[in-house]
Amino acid sequence: MSSQSPPRTLAELKAQIISREIVLSTMLEKTARSAFDAPDLVAFETGNAFARRTGVPPQTVDRLARRFGFRNFRDFRGVFRAHLLEIAEKSP
Repeated sequence: MSSQSPPRTLAELKAQIISREIVLSTMLEKTARSAFDAPDLVAFETGNAFARRTGVPPQTVDRLARRFGFRNFRDFRGVFRAHLLEIAEKSP
């Protein structure tokens, strides 16, 4: 688990991976890629639904959230919801 506080934005989340601050296992990387590819699904699906869609066990989704310093998937999902809200606010 990250010793820092969880990322507040999707950009910070991606930056932790890019900078190799957070190194993910193959399964966690697959799950993270699915999340970044479809942030709207992460924002509005349950952890179990996202796990099914991604083809991983529900525990993997929770483990990914904890790896980034979140308590659970619900907290992790909040970053994706905030991202979508930010995009919506910038739209004409």
